[in-house]
Amino acid sequence: LQQDVIELEKEADGREEHSKWMQSRVLAAGRLCIQVSASQRLIQAERENVSTLVEGIRRQREDLDKLLKHNAATRARIQAADADILQLRQEAAELEVELRTEDHTLQELREKKNKMERRAERETREKHREYREELMELQNKNREARILLADGEAKLDRNRRCISASEILALSGGTDESKENHRLCRFDEDTAIINNCLDRGREKYLKEILSMMKEAEGSLEKKGKGLREAIRGKKSTAAAAASKQENEYRNPFAVFDPVLPAGAGPLASRPSLVPNGR
Repeated sequence: LQQDVIELEKEADGREEHSKWMQSRVLAAGRLCIQVSASQRLIQAERENVSTLVEGIRRQREDLDKLLKHNAATRARIQAADADILQLRQEAAELEVELRTEDHTLQELREKKNKMERRAERETREKHREYREELMELQNKNREARILLADGEAKLDRNRRCISASEILALSGGTDESKENHRLCRFDEDTAIINNCLDRGREKYLKEILSMMKEAEGSLEKKGKGLREAIRGKKSTAAAAASKQENEYRNPFAVFDPVLPAGAGPLASRPSLVPNGR
């Protein structure tokens, strides 16, 4: 019995140890369950974090694609802007050449205008001199005509006095000349008629001379006025042509000026055409 009791005690001790071991295993299993649940929660959180990271990576990829597309569009715009700048530089160079050509043309037009003005002034002076010479010639002719008329009148008066004196002497002396004098006296009426005709002719001649002088002076004044108007017209036409040329070939960059870097392009030598201060 004592041996059975000892065996039973040993068995009871073994069962107690087994129960303690089982309890420890249960506690360990509980701790393992707690750890497993915590690990599951951590795994779930990690999965959520991974999904969040994947979503962020996807969004970042989309943003990166958008940025790449935007960069490509920006690069294309930059290339187009470079092409436009190159074209504008070429056009600016061509316009500079055209401006220099037009400056040369404008200078030639100014020289032609000055030559035309000088020629017109020279022609005006020559014509004025010719008209003045014609007027002086007409005045000399008028003076000579007046002198001839005065000489004719003096000769006529002298002849009248001589005829009257010779008639008186012939009639008083009773010489043979009295017949001739009487015959001449028969023509007193004719002489009076001739004198009247001469007087009328002299007045008519003087009137014609005066009218010719007035016409010459009027024509001279008209021609001088016409020449002055022609000179003014030529000057105004030349000035209008010069102003038109200047207005047509103004600075083409007055409205749009490409902002070029300093020292770049063919316009660097003419900073007035490219105001970089805008």
